[in-house]
Amino acid sequence: MAPREVDERDTRWERSTLDLRVFIQDSRAWREVFDIDGVSLGEAHEWAQSRADTDSAIAIALRFVDERGRPGLIWLVEDPLISGASNGDSSPAIAFGA
Repeated sequence: MAPREVDERDTRWERSTLDLRVFIQDSRAWREVFDIDGVSLGEAHEWAQSRADTDSAIAIALRFVDERGRPGLIWLVEDPLISGASNGDSSPAIAFGA
């Protein structure tokens, strides 16, 4: 990681709501996946926590379409209990960690 200071005025636009994909996986590897549109990251995380069991893992991704029109995910929240990482164009393997 290499943090660097920036001028907060260097952007031209912003959005306060997102189109997200939420993954909830319990210790038995039972997974539920939901698309939630027009919410903040905090709202989506709060909703996922209210739906999940106490032993569930939660991951949240921004649904995004790239410049070639291909849909994909940008990972925003990955629970430490979820293992797997994205490698470029492929989705991460989400599996409940041991």
